[in-house]
Amino acid sequence: MSREAAAVSFGTPSNLRPSLSTCLTPEPSRETVKRLFRQRVHRVHELGGAMSFVHFEAMRAARDGLADLLRAATEGRPASVQRGADHLVAIIDGKRLVRFYGATCPARAEIAPEDGGYSIILPGLPIHGDGDSLQEALDDTVLALRDYAHAWTERLRLAPNHEQNDMLVQFIAAATDDELRAWLTA
Repeated sequence: MSREAAAVSFGTPSNLRPSLSTCLTPEPSRETVKRLFRQRVHRVHELGGAMSFVHFEAMRAARDGLADLLRAATEGRPASVQRGADHLVAIIDGKRLVRFYGATCPARAEIAPEDGGYSIILPGLPIHGDGDSLQEALDDTVLALRDYAHAWTERLRLAPNHEQNDMLVQFIAAATDDELRAWLTA
């Protein structure tokens, strides 16, 4: 799809379909308007010639524009796909997610020397690790985090006392073992 699509601003799911009078600048050709709305709109917001976000209102269009979505997310720009009337899916670069979650959601790990080794507990989560050294305890805790993420995707996401851990699971899935160790000890 060409970049003839012009400025459209994000809104709530109920107003994501822009009107012809407000969504396109500068004045596009009538054929461009027809093509954009026929494709249930691949919206590219441009400011000063630079694309600022990418949004697709239908999965078919999103599949065709997957490269645009991934490029926008990798560059840290908003990228999204509308799935039904009330569900907007955001596509986020994994490195940015890890950096943001790691900085804003501390692990609050409790590291305690115990019987010649170490124990690490994450309060409020069924995650702990043990080892003869701090490094072994951290490695064991990273493994426990990965096991939790797997169990969460299999069944725990449906449990009322675990469903709110979706962002933690996204963080675990996107982070390297070293990034998880750093998060545990920050």
